[in-house]
Amino acid sequence: LILRLNDAPVKEHKKDVGERTSIRLFFPESVLPNPLENNDDTLMVFVPFKPLDFLWLREVLLKTRIKVRCGFWHQPPREGNGNVSQLCILNPYVTYEAMYKLLQLNTSNRTYATTGIIALNLALHMCQEVIITGFGYPGNHDNTTPIHCYNIGRS
Repeated sequence: LILRLNDAPVKEHKKDVGERTSIRLFFPESVLPNPLENNDDTLMVFVPFKPLDFLWLREVLLKTRIKVRCGFWHQPPREGNGNVSQLCILNPYVTYEAMYKLLQLNTSNRTYATTGIIALNLALHMCQEVIITGFGYPGNHDNTTPIHCYNIGRS
């Protein structure tokens, strides 16, 4: 089982990351610009973080004009570009568990779990053994270490 997160590219980096993707977790702002980065059988798992994410998904699935444009930290695409039959929504309990049980965040704090820790929690539920690569987050004052293993700099 190979999980990929957000818009992580595969094709240009297959020597380093392999070609297969079993599950790709994403939210509106992190949708892949090129659906060819996934296999035909890649399960696309929508990770909602806010109510607005559900409105975006509804408009994409119904192919209606995206009316919701503000409230995102980065503008999501105006239309879907994947196979709808391969789409599912992550059970919100997986996110809850990552935030409040694994990270022990408190509900009054406006800190959220990253897609990475949510994916790790999902993997721990699904797999007997979990191997993690390219995982981590540089400190606040580290502006040189890339956040993503395929980027140069921070983005």
